Amino acid sequence: MHPTPDDYLVAAGVLDAARMFAPDDPELLRGRIRAAWAAGEPDALESLTRELVRLDPRDTVAQLRLASARIGTIQTVEGRLKAYDRLIGSAGAAIDPSVRSRLALDAALLCRENNNFAGFADRLAVALQLDMTNKDAASLAWQMFAPMMETPTERLELLLSLLMADPTDPNVHRSISNELALQGAFVEARRFHDLALTLYAQADSPVSDQLVLESAVLRWQIDGPEAVVKTLNEELGLMRQQAVMQIQAYQEARMPIDSLPKPEEILLSPRYNHMRLVAALMADDKATVSASLVDMQSAFDGMVEAYNERAQLSTQEELARSTLTLWTTMAQQMVAVAWSDTQDETMRDWTERIRTSLPPGSDVVRVLEAWTELRLGDPTLARDLFAELDPSSPLNLIGLALAEEEVGNIEGAHQIYRELALEMPLALSGVWARASGTPPGSIRSRRRPRPPWRGWRRRCPAGWTGWSPTRGPSWAFRQRWRVLRSARPSDRRSASG
Repeated sequence: MHPTPDDYLVAAGVLDAARMFAPDDPELLRGRIRAAWAAGEPDALESLTRELVRLDPRDTVAQLRLASARIGTIQTVEGRLKAYDRLIGSAGAAIDPSVRSRLALDAALLCRENNNFAGFADRLAVALQLDMTNKDAASLAWQMFAPMMETPTERLELLLSLLMADPTDPNVHRSISNELALQGAFVEARRFHDLALTLYAQADSPVSDQLVLESAVLRWQIDGPEAVVKTLNEELGLMRQQAVMQIQAYQEARMPIDSLPKPEEILLSPRYNHMRLVAALMADDKATVSASLVDMQSAFDGMVEAYNERAQLSTQEELARSTLTLWTTMAQQMVAVAWSDTQDETMRDWTERIRTSLPPGSDVVRVLEAWTELRLGDPTLARDLFAELDPSSPLNLIGLALAEEEVGNIEGAHQIYRELALEMPLALSGVWARASGTPPGSIRSRRRPRPPWRGWRRRCPAGWTGWSPTRGPSWAFRQRWRVLRSARPSDRRSASG
């Protein structure tokens, strides 16, 4: 049973009696404040908090509560902002910087609520400058302004402020890794990516397949496709060797082995086998290319067999879902076969089976038809088909670039490769494009400056009006951020005022 407000009033009375014998005990006073808050005594809460600040001037929680309570009594937005600015400016220099940072963030949010976005940006920058460990301010700055910062350095500095606010957040380390990878700093990106993996493990958080795949791609970017092929082949070999040892142990114990998987039935997951195939293509490892395609065919056969077994026990609705999942997955793997351009007969056979098993005109069928036309038909028609597909899909863009190469438009193909390599450095398509579309070492030099208003209309919240590229909502933040970032430590207090 949870305590009621009346229960807290009783506790408040007991604590008042105790404080008669120890009026200067801050712990008793803190307990009394908690009781006042739970009992709903706002007047007592403010007076008690004021007393706590007198007894313990270093109690930042009490400082913040008292300042917020006083500002909360002001009825107008303009009056509140003046009070906030007085406390976060030079007049509040005696207040702990962490408290002033929280007040600056509250002032920023108040500005945003009232469509004063220049004021929002300015006070948010001040909040960060006053206390770089203010994670709420750092997170808000990253979410709102990172896409519009003019240089990669400014975006990275925002992320580093977020890292200082919480050095144990694996998502921050991963974001820094992604930002470094976008600039071609793959060695540094791998360092932060490894830290993210370590922090996920320490927190007992599940590590997604995507995160592990990014690790493999970073290794590819640094050590080349041969290193990835070697690692995946060794992993597969180890799993198959374990299967052999298990069979041998069962045989020695005279136990049946019919239910045990055979070594050749042990396969990498489709995503990893796809990576092994593409890496082997880039490394010109014909044996691994062939082995990957054989394993892919085995996976196809296993999926169909499992589907047929489930079909006998499924309802019509379940069967329809299973059919769609099966052939969609197989179509995605078929794209990998088309990418390799090595098995025309296999592709022709499976493409026809998939086409007849999925609804005509579906996105999956259209993608597969474009790849089939590229490899087995007219590359000019394939280019037209790819151009009609979703341009946000990296595989569609890879297909379009290959089609452009086939029809002789090498510069057009390389332009697509460059864009993929720059925008998706931690994706399989990006690392393929980096090797296929540009000479070694040229990716970073070809990166164009990112305009601060890029994608602004897409991200613009309701109410953010009167925007222009030179004086958008991010302009005030960038200006204040640059001033505070460049100021000497002795000047920063005055800069924030």
